[in-house]
Amino acid sequence: MRRTILTAVAILLMCALLGLSWVRPIVRWPLLLLSGASLFVLAATLVIPYPVPVRNQLLMATVGTGALALTYVYDAVLGFLAGCGEGIRGVQ
Repeated sequence: MRRTILTAVAILLMCALLGLSWVRPIVRWPLLLLSGASLFVLAATLVIPYPVPVRNQLLMATVGTGALALTYVYDAVLGFLAGCGEGIRGVQ
């Protein structure tokens, strides 16, 4: 587990040093699409008079808000790493 976390941190740092302009959209857009699709399905199940189990509605709400939260966390982490990368380049 520790090795996996260290590997992920090392990869993120390398991406920050190399530039993130190509990395950010690759991960961000699928998360936004997943969030939008699941929240749309949730809204449709609330509007359509077809009886939908509450468990399915909760699942869609959880997936939608979770994907949206992951998008914001991802943007925050990459923004922080980009700032660190700019600071490292400025020191050199």
